[in-house]
Amino acid sequence: MAGEVALVTGASRGIGKAIALRFAREEYAVAVNYRQDRAGAEEVVKEIRGFGGRALSIAANVADRAEVQGMMESVEKELGPLTVLVNNAGIVLRKSFLDTTDEEWEETFRTNVRAIFITSQEAARRMIPRGRGFIVNISSISGHVAVENRCAYCSSKGAVHMMTKAMALELAPHGIQVNAVAPGIMETEGIRSLMANPELRASYEKYMPKGRLGWTEECAEAVLFLASEKASYINGAILVVDGGLSSRQALPRL
Repeated sequence: MAGEVALVTGASRGIGKAIALRFAREEYAVAVNYRQDRAGAEEVVKEIRGFGGRALSIAANVADRAEVQGMMESVEKELGPLTVLVNNAGIVLRKSFLDTTDEEWEETFRTNVRAIFITSQEAARRMIPRGRGFIVNISSISGHVAVENRCAYCSSKGAVHMMTKAMALELAPHGIQVNAVAPGIMETEGIRSLMANPELRASYEKYMPKGRLGWTEECAEAVLFLASEKASYINGAILVVDGGLSSRQALPRL
């Protein structure tokens, strides 16, 4: 895939980092977007360049159109025409429905929904003249399976699912495919921190159908597939990567 260019938002760590590295291994030039974690993004770029890849780190608040436009211009100037956009940036609000404030609700949707709308729109406008492109949104199984104390987050991911389908319908005539990956509980830095207690982690792993948490590399493989010609007839799909977690029975085993 030499000559192809991928932009991954929120790629300084976690799933975004794994995606950036996976695309770079396939010889894509990769733009590593971050908002605050400059050191993390530059470390990802350093790793990519270490095995001979092309990459740059670029700061931008992806919920701000002016910043996104500037980012797109810089990416195409430095790396070339954008082929793939991976909308990975997002936040998780762990708070009850009754305690969630207006500001928290709006910030969740600004980051998880508005940002995808803006970045996808700006990317599509650049892809349309070339008649080809891939957009992959990173959603969550929480977009179709509710979790307590995650009302704002679940609602935002449900919006991402429907936005993915609607975008796919409108952009298909222009040669642009739009799909989403919905991860379950993945082995990220944040999750490892939340599960620092060995007993808590063991209880979660026992609940997982595969007996473990997901690996960020497994999510990256799904994204790479959806952004390739191998997925040429897949459009508007939500690919679940959760080891079967969202398929298990709602009631405890009897």
